[in-house]
Order: sequence, then C-alpha cells, then structure tokens
Amino acid sequence: MTDKELKELVASLAIAQQKNEVQFAEIDAKIAKVMAEVAEQQKKTDIQIKPETDIWAKELIEDFDEGDSAEEFFYRSLLDNAYLGDMHFDTIYRNLPSCKGKLQDEFDVVLV
Repeated sequence: MTDKELKELVASLAIAQQKNEVQFAEIDAKIAKVMAEVAEQQKKTDIQIKPETDIWAKELIEDFDEGDSAEEFFYRSLLDNAYLGDMHFDTIYRNLPSCKGKLQDEFDVVLV
C-alpha cells in the first residue's frame, strides 16, 4: 500500500466515523423522544386507570368483608344445627389457634 493510498484510507475512515457519530446522535435523539412520549403516555394511563384501581381495591376490601360474613354465617348456622349432611358434630371451635414449631396458624371454624 502506498503512502497516498494509506492517507486516503485514513481520510475515508475519518469521514465514515463522522457519519456514524451523526447517525448515533440522531438515534439517541429519537430514543430520547420516544422515551419522553412513553413517559407522557404512562402518566395519562395512570390517570385513566386510577379510578378503576380504586374501584378494584374497594371491591377487594368488600370481598374480604364478605369472607368474614360467610365465616360468621357458617359458624352461627352450625351452632344451631351441628350437622353437615349426615355427619353430626359435638363441638364447634372458632378461630382456633395452632402452632407446630415456628409455624403458627389459625383455623376459622373447626368441627369435632
């Protein structure tokens, strides 16, 4: 390779590098724009979803309350009539604590 060819090669590499830097800057700008648009859309989505999320949370709390009501109903109905199908139960325990080693639990209703 001659000296002239080497200089032309280096010059062409320098020009290619400058083009790459311009293209990378354009890509970075496009990515920043898209990220800003995504962030803005996320804000809008959060505003739209919040009422639905609040309703969902309220329903979830009500479901837990209904679970407590179901437990209460089940317990009280067995107090009056301690039968499930053909099986009769002598004792009904409510909120019976239990532990085995470090494991602790509570049974809502226990029939004996």
